[in-house]
Amino acid sequence: MRIISGNKKGHKLITKKNQFARPISDKNRETIFNLLAHGNGIIETGFLLHQCTILDVFAGTGSFSFEALSRGAKKSVMLEKDSMMIDLIYENIKKLDFIDITEVHHIDALRIQSIDFQDKFDLVYIDPPYEKGLDIKFMDRIGMIDCFSINCIFIIEQSIEGKVLENNKLELIRTKDLGNSRFSFFKIK
Repeated sequence: MRIISGNKKGHKLITKKNQFARPISDKNRETIFNLLAHGNGIIETGFLLHQCTILDVFAGTGSFSFEALSRGAKKSVMLEKDSMMIDLIYENIKKLDFIDITEVHHIDALRIQSIDFQDKFDLVYIDPPYEKGLDIKFMDRIGMIDCFSINCIFIIEQSIEGKVLENNKLELIRTKDLGNSRFSFFKIK
């Protein structure tokens, strides 16, 4: 796994085998970032990756955040509960010299309302383990926190076999099926 674009382009990320980790592939990551920059429905929101602040939920390896930071995002806040993944995230933060622009919370993402965020987020990437219903449970918590900018984009990765999620606070902009994954893009209503 490597950084695809930006000031850290070509840097390899440290990865470890884990039966629960399902890092977003380089190809899928490239497609998602192309949609963020040029995708119908997304560009009309006024979203810009450059200088945005990211909330990476169920961060896993942190590869989504690292790609965004390489491409000019201002800061990433990552939530992850698996200790092995936390160690891996910190190894990559040091390797990429992203210490000053990252914040990591070793916490169950479903306890998000217990975090006192100091930032307003412009991009929220949610990538829970498939088939556990965590995507639905997390979406129910979106209304419990007030830390999103007016133009915030939410991306939810789920199994292609899952039902596209709905939320009374978010409006679906578009979906993109890639392999066995579905990426749903939302904005605040």
